[in-house]
Amino acid sequence: MSSSAHPADGDLRALLDGELSPAQRLEVEQHTGACAACRARLSALDSASQETAALLGLLPTAAPDLRIETIVSRARAPRLRWGVIAAALALVVATVAGASVGRPYVRALVTQIRAVVHPVSPAPSPAPPGQLGIAFIPGPQTDISFDAPQSSGAVHVSLADTAKLVIDPSASVTYRVYPGGVIVHNRGSAASYEIVVPRDAVHVRIAVAGRVLFEKTGSRISAPAPAEPTGRYVFELR
Repeated sequence: MSSSAHPADGDLRALLDGELSPAQRLEVEQHTGACAACRARLSALDSASQETAALLGLLPTAAPDLRIETIVSRARAPRLRWGVIAAALALVVATVAGASVGRPYVRALVTQIRAVVHPVSPAPSPAPPGQLGIAFIPGPQTDISFDAPQSSGAVHVSLADTAKLVIDPSASVTYRVYPGGVIVHNRGSAASYEIVVPRDAVHVRIAVAGRVLFEKTGSRISAPAPAEPTGRYVFELR
């Protein structure tokens, strides 16, 4: 590289990593000392390297651990931006669970991460066209809370060997996802709901206006009526 030429990104990274020879190091340092544009590039590369190293530090090194609390606790130490934390979470899910970033349950987890890192109460937003349901990976305790009773409509709960908890209504409703579960804003709705609960979920509760109608604790199930022959639990939202 001539003294007047701008160094390549590879040379700047090598400078940060201490991989240049003394002569090359001196030349690149002299250039960046006199060139504001290259100093800005060097600073950006340095910031990116630090964030990448911090992001990799969030990933599990032994048994996969997708718990939100674990990722957040790891992320808070270096005070990372919430976007970096969400990126780490998406990468963990994509790698360990075989997910594709952008699928509903990944978006729900990112929403939960945002709520933990920046604890605010976002206004509920309607489900996107063509997407009536929501799916997410439940935590150690997950509450599904319906705002209000309904004059019609029922809840159908099935257990399945899946990682995702799925709520699939027959008509559009809105949701608010938070670290402990999801609130279904169903006031005035007449929808019915198919809910798939992971068989390995530790603790899941379904409540209507604060009244618990279904609870799974380990392998123990509490419901208004025994399961149907198909294994599905059915109850009204009253």
